[in-house]
Amino acid sequence: MFSVVIVIFAFQARQLESGDTASLIMGVMIESNITEGRQDIPASGKSTLKYGQSVTDACISWEQTVPVLDRLREGVRGRRNAIWKAARGLDVATADA
Repeated sequence: MFSVVIVIFAFQARQLESGDTASLIMGVMIESNITEGRQDIPASGKSTLKYGQSVTDACISWEQTVPVLDRLREGVRGRRNAIWKAARGLDVATADA
């Protein structure tokens, strides 16, 4: 499941870079924790919980989060570059300014 989540973030980064959809994205939410997944709170109490793993929503791990954030940053830079070029009447499809 978590590999699908990472693919979805890559798709969102491409959408950020696209002139057609970039303005429609206002933000993303990443469920992230130290350890991937989620766990239930056992009846025996919290002493057996795994440190760094969510007890609410399933999360991607920190190791998975870092490349996701890097890729989203690239998408934001692409959108900013396109906006900068459009404001100056330049061809948005050309190489970086």
